[in-house]
Amino acid sequence: IGLIGSTAYQGPSQLQDIAGVPNIALIEVDKSTYPQNAFVYVKSWNGASWNLVGGGPLNRNTVAGTTADSVSIAGDGSTPYVAWTEYIHDPSGVTDTPPQVYAARWTGTQWLAVGGSLNLDPANWAYNAVITLVGSQPYVAWVERTQAGNTQLIVKTWDGAAWITIANSLNEDTANGWPVHPALAPDPSVNGF
Repeated sequence: IGLIGSTAYQGPSQLQDIAGVPNIALIEVDKSTYPQNAFVYVKSWNGASWNLVGGGPLNRNTVAGTTADSVSIAGDGSTPYVAWTEYIHDPSGVTDTPPQVYAARWTGTQWLAVGGSLNLDPANWAYNAVITLVGSQPYVAWVERTQAGNTQLIVKTWDGAAWITIANSLNEDTANGWPVHPALAPDPSVNGF
């Protein structure tokens, strides 16, 4: 499913059935640049080959060092939605930007941003974004922390105009707990699956 060429390596990915069509959201690492990039792509299967959905990566940034480190895909029966985390890596290792959670949906012709950063605080570090849809409403979960604090499990939903916080910490122990990899699953009776 490679996109860039012999200098690219696959990272995390997730496969999803959207309207009977396999779609895969993936991170591809391009080692031909310094610092390297890790971009989010979506491809769909047409029965014979994997085809790029959209003209390029979904990342909000495309400068050298742009690094996506998690990706998730879901659909409402016809429309793919993708959530991911990304940051800009400074090769000196001193000034990486805090990882942000982003989401986008496919309009049929392009990827459209669903709001801005989902982070509770843009200065916090976000990881391991996952997305699901209940009916046509997206929900995103991830873990977020201050540089000195422990991770908190966060959930937000899109109300059509803004991301609304459902839970700003689902941790059993908010002071000492460290959730790592959230997962979301829609109720099949709501989505009609």
